[in-house]
Amino acid sequence: MSSPPEFFTGYGEVPPALSRFLVKVIVGLLASSFVLALMLGLGVQDRGDGRYSGEIRATGVLFNLPYPVLRLLPTAADPQGHTMLVAGGGKIGAGDIADKAKGRVVELRGFGLKRGTLDMIVVDEESQVQPAAAPLPLFGAPVLIGRYLIAGEICDGKCYPGGMRPGTGLAHKACANLCIIGRQPAIFAAQSPIEGQSFLLLANKDGALPPPVLYDHTALPVEIEGEVMRAGDLLIFHADWSTLRKQ
Repeated sequence: MSSPPEFFTGYGEVPPALSRFLVKVIVGLLASSFVLALMLGLGVQDRGDGRYSGEIRATGVLFNLPYPVLRLLPTAADPQGHTMLVAGGGKIGAGDIADKAKGRVVELRGFGLKRGTLDMIVVDEESQVQPAAAPLPLFGAPVLIGRYLIAGEICDGKCYPGGMRPGTGLAHKACANLCIIGRQPAIFAAQSPIEGQSFLLLANKDGALPPPVLYDHTALPVEIEGEVMRAGDLLIFHADWSTLRKQ
């Protein structure tokens, strides 16, 4: 005679065959959960290498292109003078602070942010901008290097280099818009380098501040056509917003 089928009544011991089945199910669920977690982790957007670089002092000339930038004094190693973006504390740009010293040689004291070739100094108050005893270098006006159709993402220039990580992507859209509305520098992070640069300071096609239309397109993959200008080692993208389209 064949043995009777195993049957679990709910109050006795679990039959051996059912125990083996449950072990297989549990192991399978654990393995599936591990694989799913690994796939989700691999799909998370790279946070980038943006970082704080501590308190810094930088001496140069303040310009408005259309956001405040500091062109450092030329050196033998860098005769063009490296260009740093200038941001304010929190979500408010440093335009009001920088305007009072625009076109003069000053020393800025603040904390630094850096991602790749993008350097930024963050200043919170006027006392962090002091006149410097140095001759005024003869920096030329920005030079046109060409017209480009560029694919990439509109970001705010404070979070992108490390003010927040990740400083790109849809999850950062609201934060990016608040920074740009507060006149923190807007930048365009290009998918492919332009003249060796992966980011460009963003401006309107006439060189003024970008229009509010960009708020609907921050943190999204887009393409824009416009003229690219060079100021020292900084590229400024004078975007023609009528050409903007989503990728």
